Amino acid sequence: MIVNFKYLKLVMKMNVSQVRQEIHDYIDQADERLLRLVRGMLQAEQGEYLSGPEEKMKAEMIRRVESSEQDIKEGKVYTIEEAEARLSERLDL
Repeated sequence: MIVNFKYLKLVMKMNVSQVRQEIHDYIDQADERLLRLVRGMLQAEQGEYLSGPEEKMKAEMIRRVESSEQDIKEGKVYTIEEAEARLSERLDL
């Protein structure tokens, strides 16, 4: 990644209203992809990014991780050889 230090110094010297105006200018020229990216960042910052199906998926993934961790604690694990054998059996290899 190449960092433009001159630009970075300039941005650091800008006041909030100047930064806000520059962002407005970028948004006015942005394509749909960039607008969606910016919107996602803002929603994530506000804690609103996950809703509906995404929130359900996140909850399900957390449940699976917790279940897997419990299985590991209880010794419900397979060796590599056992996992390969089970996979081969299921795939008829």
